Amino acid sequence: MATIGPDPRSGPPGDRLAVDGPASHSAPVRWLLAPDPELDAMTKAAKLAVVTCVALWLSVAVIGDPAVATFAAFRSVALLLFADFPGDRSSRLGAYVLLTVVGALLIVAGTLASRAPWLAVVSMAVVGFGIIFSGVLSAAIAGAGRAGLLAFVLPVTIAAGPDEIPACCTPT
Repeated sequence: MATIGPDPRSGPPGDRLAVDGPASHSAPVRWLLAPDPELDAMTKAAKLAVVTCVALWLSVAVIGDPAVATFAAFRSVALLLFADFPGDRSSRLGAYVLLTVVGALLIVAGTLASRAPWLAVVSMAVVGFGIIFSGVLSAAIAGAGRAGLLAFVLPVTIAAGPDEIPACCTPT
C-alpha cells in the first residue's frame, strides 16, 4: 500500500499511512490518487527525473560534451520510461544490461548509416522492422522494442562520421 496521509484505522496518527479510506483524504486528493493508488507512475517519474538530471550533469559538467548530453538524455528516457521488462529484479537487471549493450551497437550502426540519406532511410526501415517483429520472440524483447528504436533513431538522424562514435557511446 502506498503511503499518503494518516490511516485512522491504526493507532496514533502518523504510525501508518494509507491512500484509501473515505475519512483520510479530501475529495481532490482522492481524485488525484484514483488512477494510480500505488503511486507507480510517480515512482517511475521520480527515477527518470533523478537519473536524467545526473546523466546531463555528468555529460555537460564532467565530460564537457553537449553531444554526449543529448545521447545521455535520450538513453535515460529510453531505458527508464520506454523499456518495460517482465520478471523479478535480477531478470530485469539482466535485460537492462543487455538493452544497454544492444543500444550501444544500435548507436554505432545509426551513426555509420547517417552520412548518406538513402542509407539512413533503408537502414531505419530494416532496423525498425527487425526490432518491432523480434518482439514476438519473448516478452522481454517486446518490452525493449521502443527503447531499441530510440537508440537507433537519434544517431541515424544526426549526420556524423565514424570519428564521433566514441563521443556518443561514452558511458553516462
